[in-house]
Amino acid sequence: MNIVESDSAKQHLTVLGGLIAVWLFLLLTISALLVSEAYWYSYYAVDYSQGFIRRGLAGEVVRLFPAEDYFTVIKTLRWVPVILLCMALSMMAYAVATKAGRSKRRILLAILTPLLPGGFAYAFLTGRTDSFGVAAMILFAIFVNACNTDRRALIGSAVFGAIVAIFTLMHEGTPFLVGLGVLAALVVLGRFRSKSTLWLSASLSLGPALFTSLMIIMFGARGVSSELCAIIPHGMINIPMATNVTTYQLLTGFRYETDYHDWACRNITPFFDLTMREGAGLVADIGAGALTASTVLGLMILVLNISAVSYISGVPFRRMAELLRMRASLIVFGFALYLPIFITGTDWTRWWVMVTFNVGTVFLLFVSREPESALPIIFEPLLVAIIAILFLMAPFSAVPGFGIPYPV
Repeated sequence: MNIVESDSAKQHLTVLGGLIAVWLFLLLTISALLVSEAYWYSYYAVDYSQGFIRRGLAGEVVRLFPAEDYFTVIKTLRWVPVILLCMALSMMAYAVATKAGRSKRRILLAILTPLLPGGFAYAFLTGRTDSFGVAAMILFAIFVNACNTDRRALIGSAVFGAIVAIFTLMHEGTPFLVGLGVLAALVVLGRFRSKSTLWLSASLSLGPALFTSLMIIMFGARGVSSELCAIIPHGMINIPMATNVTTYQLLTGFRYETDYHDWACRNITPFFDLTMREGAGLVADIGAGALTASTVLGLMILVLNISAVSYISGVPFRRMAELLRMRASLIVFGFALYLPIFITGTDWTRWWVMVTFNVGTVFLLFVSREPESALPIIFEPLLVAIIAILFLMAPFSAVPGFGIPYPV
């Protein structure tokens, strides 16, 4: 095992950067040309015209524009969370590469940031409104990592809490999906803050969003699916996967158009009538086998990515785990926030990807400040294999889970 000379290491990093650029271009092409966007449009399908309802704020944004521009607006809005998430990921990569001093190991970690679960593949292949919250969580973790006073920490937490509360009106699951990352960032990256500042920051950063989510659960309108259906306009959209289609047809630009109003009324608006108990029933209907398969894939992604960051950085995960154990109650609470999501949501692989991304974001920023990340890079077959596996596994972060019926 020989340490590669500086010029050789630079060549490896240059080649890897080029490969990732090509990989990202391919993902963007697939997302733009092949992936049906109807499901992502549906996040903007309802508004507050029928009363206070979950995810209504996203629809209110659409109502700011003329009705005749409806489909142009939702096609544009579909890309807004994608762009914001990619920008946040890029800022995290920059922080990893530069904030603690440049080293080729840190640059390698930064270059591999797009391959992490919840990374660019997740952004390009999905367009959910919860990505707003994920992007905000990344920026909050970067802020906590750089924050040097208790006063700034509290102000930043309050600002973040207010922003995520707004995003919760677009997707009620936002604080449950990013809460673990927020608390882990405060505990690990903000470990030099006082105990009182830590607890107050945790309250300010998550309290408003959790309260907003509780209000949605308690007072959000139900039993109005027919009224919600009525406000969705008619218009033909392309949904290739809604019919029997071959890979060749997809690659050659196959189109299958259906009326968006009819599609959304079949597949989206009925879910706004469901209670939490009925949501749990849908999860149970998926079956133990499919849920287990989703969990296995999710855990594989978790172990692979934490192990990859640890190996590349030279920093063992147990070092961060020791810091987490010092504030175990907060971290347990962060994990507990996922229970309602797992109980009522069928996308189990997606939930595990979010767990991985929450922990992985904090771990990546943590290792970039550790002394081992300044050591020379050792290029060997194992490192090459890890990078290759990350390339192959990254698109799986966009797989919601197994056994979930495709909306047609």
